[in-house]
Amino acid sequence: MSKIDVMIAGAQKSGTSSVVDILRASDGLMIHDSEEFPHFIYGNTDKIDKEVQLLYGKEKVNLAKSACLYKSEESLKLLKAHNSDVKIVLFLREPTERAFSSYLYALQKGWEVRKCPNSAIFGSYQGSDGSVEKMNTDYLFAGYYAHHIKALLNIFDKSNVKVYLFEDFKVNPELIIKDLCNFIGVQFNFKITKSVSNKAALPNSQFLAKHLNKKTKLNQSFKALLPRSFRQGLRTKLLEFNKSSEKPPSLSEELRSSLEKYYEPKNVELERFLKLNLGKWK
Repeated sequence: MSKIDVMIAGAQKSGTSSVVDILRASDGLMIHDSEEFPHFIYGNTDKIDKEVQLLYGKEKVNLAKSACLYKSEESLKLLKAHNSDVKIVLFLREPTERAFSSYLYALQKGWEVRKCPNSAIFGSYQGSDGSVEKMNTDYLFAGYYAHHIKALLNIFDKSNVKVYLFEDFKVNPELIIKDLCNFIGVQFNFKITKSVSNKAALPNSQFLAKHLNKKTKLNQSFKALLPRSFRQGLRTKLLEFNKSSEKPPSLSEELRSSLEKYYEPKNVELERFLKLNLGKWK
């Protein structure tokens, strides 16, 4: 029975999509075609097993990405039950920049409707508990890195967890990818092409964004009628079509200052816990 061998579990808007796009060049990895493998977050064990058997084999190292997984202890326990020896990879980004980038991403996806980033980021999350909106709009909680990593290490052995900084990946992607390949047990025998995945963009239509990125009655109807490959291709084209040419807002100095002050003690906690020098975050 096929298992997921490697999970890139976060953090959202910390380069995980770019990392996966680079790793697709490896002939030693099997990776899902979709942007995310969200089924551990949804908590449906039957769906997890069905999707894994459908997407993966036994000849290669099976890798999946679920960029919000690191925040959910229940989802991580499901992953542990699926494969107790799975390797967990985390990319962490300076939390002020990550929170704002995540806000822009939520706007693009239709999960966020508030146009004021200050009130959105420091306000309550959107949606109900367990919803895709909540998972993607709890901007502040996502940056509690020490808290999340401590919970992760209560579930998985430390030797099976690898943490990288987004800023290091951005400066020297080859060094990080080479080390990552060594950690997950595949050869680094491919060329790295620099690219930016999931670049911030505002949606032309909030309605279309919402229906493309949420389980609604409308898209569930299409799911029942159309083949999987056709649906995924159509969704990709519609997402690209719905990107506005309007420039996304910039992070204001006021919001930056507020977030940096908010995260300062949490960054100190992370620095002490992982014994990392996070001077580049200051």
